[in-house]
Amino acid sequence: MTIILYLPIYFISVLQFNPVDAGIAIILLTGPVFVLPFLSSRLIQRGLTPETIISIAMGFMLLSIFSLQTIHPDSSLLGLAFPMLTGGIAMGLSFGTVDGIALSIIPAEKSGMAAGLLNTFRLGSEAIAITIFAAIFTTALYANLSSVGLALVGPEHLSAWLNAIAEGHVNVSLNSFGAISTAAQQQYATQQAIIGYDKAFHITLWVMGGIGVILSAWILILLKSSCLVSTESAE
Repeated sequence: MTIILYLPIYFISVLQFNPVDAGIAIILLTGPVFVLPFLSSRLIQRGLTPETIISIAMGFMLLSIFSLQTIHPDSSLLGLAFPMLTGGIAMGLSFGTVDGIALSIIPAEKSGMAAGLLNTFRLGSEAIAITIFAAIFTTALYANLSSVGLALVGPEHLSAWLNAIAEGHVNVSLNSFGAISTAAQQQYATQQAIIGYDKAFHITLWVMGGIGVILSAWILILLKSSCLVSTESAE
């Protein structure tokens, strides 16, 4: 869910989508969330274990993150369909299933407290993930564009220029930073800002994907251990 905060900016600033196309791309990501929780419930009723569904969801999540690496400034809306839909499938399958697994091992009289604790951890982890994403992205963006910015706006306006680009204003006017620029210089600045933003975004995806692989492996180990404990208890 963390990346959904940055995708619209990337679509509009780097891919140069209009707001309608950017909205359609986000719908491809969020749409499956309205359908797949019901499907996962049906699958569980038919004998598929929640642990299996979570494992499948994590696979789709990693597939979505790494397939986003194929996106570039010339990508079309159609080219976004696969990474967006796989990400939506991951979210849709996991919603509800995670809560069910967590609450199934808690005594009924403590289910309310457990649900509150689960939501606290969910929101807290999202806040941490957003902070990590922003820190990695900003660091990568500054590393990519600092030398260009020094030449265009000078050291006194470098941070302001980079901050504007980080917010998605890749075509911010150089004149607003006290620089007297020609149309060619402005075009060059915008082009470099798009390239730098794109590189920073993909670097961040690689790092977040690596973290996702590690966390997924850890979760699978915990799920396997939980299954073994449940089996031994049943025996």
